Amino acid sequence: MRKFARTLRKWEPVRRRATQNEVSIDKIGVDIFAWVARHFRGYKGADLYLDEKMCLLGIKPVAKGQRSLISKAEGNGFFVSCTSLMGQAGVNGRKRVPAEWNEKEKMLVVYLKGRRGEKSNQKISVA
Repeated sequence: MRKFARTLRKWEPVRRRATQNEVSIDKIGVDIFAWVARHFRGYKGADLYLDEKMCLLGIKPVAKGQRSLISKAEGNGFFVSCTSLMGQAGVNGRKRVPAEWNEKEKMLVVYLKGRRGEKSNQKISVA
């Protein structure tokens, strides 16, 4: 047993990168997690904004918008369905991408293709 024990190493849990500033997107829409949901509470809709290069998506909560906000069943987030926009932006699968709340513009800014200079292995991919 001693010989065998010398070949083993103590297991350490993998420290995953925090998903605090990420959202999940797929070809159907955007999953808005609890960390930003407080900005969307009290609103029924959202207006969508897209930059020329289709790298940035802005989601602004409004009373009546282009899209409806769908409350998640567990009550700590929202979903925005935007199938045609995702197709236009070239989003065909599921992935998590960086996002941040822009206080000045009062909108969630989603980096559809990651942030400039960000290593691709920093994003979490989901199938």
